[in-house]
Amino acid sequence: MPRRFTRQEFYDLVWSKPITHIAKDFGLSDVAIHKICKKHGIPNPPLGYWAKKANGKPVTQTPLPPSEKGLHDAIVITEGNSLSEPDSFRAAREQARINASSMIEDEPAVPHPVVERTIAALEKAKPDEKGLVRSTKASYANVAVSPASITRLKLALDRLFAAAAVQGFQVVKSEEGTVFSGHDVQIAFGIHETVKRVKHELTPAELEEEERHKKKLRPNDWFSADYFRRRFPEWDYIPTGQLAVELDDIYFSGAAPRRNFRDGKTQKVEAMSEDIAVGLAVFAAAKKEKARRDKEWAEQLEIERQRRQEAERREHIAKRRNEEMTDVLADVEKATRLQQLVTNLKTDMPSDEHPRTAEFVAWAEKYIETLSENLSSARLDERFAGKRLFGPDDDYNFYPNRW
Repeated sequence: MPRRFTRQEFYDLVWSKPITHIAKDFGLSDVAIHKICKKHGIPNPPLGYWAKKANGKPVTQTPLPPSEKGLHDAIVITEGNSLSEPDSFRAAREQARINASSMIEDEPAVPHPVVERTIAALEKAKPDEKGLVRSTKASYANVAVSPASITRLKLALDRLFAAAAVQGFQVVKSEEGTVFSGHDVQIAFGIHETVKRVKHELTPAELEEEERHKKKLRPNDWFSADYFRRRFPEWDYIPTGQLAVELDDIYFSGAAPRRNFRDGKTQKVEAMSEDIAVGLAVFAAAKKEKARRDKEWAEQLEIERQRRQEAERREHIAKRRNEEMTDVLADVEKATRLQQLVTNLKTDMPSDEHPRTAEFVAWAEKYIETLSENLSSARLDERFAGKRLFGPDDDYNFYPNRW
């Protein structure tokens, strides 16, 4: 629960012991205490003050000056030990607690149109099977409470919206409904009343109706659907009057910010507005950090995917080139071996005794000429172009794995 001081009380505290001790008591850094003092015009003990005082040397205490125009006399220190949080949350919480120090609890909240619309709709709504009335439009706050809690809900919303504004958040309509917008993020929220479920006990009137129903059934009518149909609810739902504020339901890996604020035994959510607003600022920092990490992760995945795809592409190109090289070398070997055969036949063959062999030699020589032409640089270039090889379209027919 927030601790509240007047300027005089906080001034007395600051001059009662070293700021490092005060900071530890509040779970803040000494820099944050200095900023709160500066924000409220409270002088701090100078450097060496406590050492001189401990050694019995004379020291001078700077008087508390009058409050500047526009500054309130109240100082609020919200809950939370930012020193035990991850670095990504700590700075946001500390700055939010500094901002919250100027909140005034008793100052009447300015009516907010979202609150006015929401409450007006709830007052006209009929309770559902759980005894709750709900807001159903995107321009309303996301709430579900019993009619008896509507007054508390209005107070809680008014205070929460005012505290959120101090932290730099505005209530706006989005695709997700009414959300807090600020710090470059949007945060969905809702206020719901918890409901207790108890076994339904039949009332005397229901017992009588049940007996009348049984008497109407014929003795052998046990196979009828009406015989086993439950005529009365199995459970009763009773609103507890306990309210809970819930922030965006998103998953955080590792350290997660607080997203639930509920009524306690002595503290109600309407009295927790400053703490909830501080939590909102921390949640925004965590959401931004998550977005940054998610983006880095997605970029890394994309880099790895491109690397895998490029490796697959190179493998595809190498396979096509190797297959074509095998075909070209096969033609070269064919031409070489055929030329050797023709040469041998011409040496060995009589001039006119083997006409068919002579015909084969003539045909083979023309075939060798064709093969030689096809293996020239110009014809090979045409061949490679037709097969889309050894050029910018080397990866023809490459279909990468999307994953």
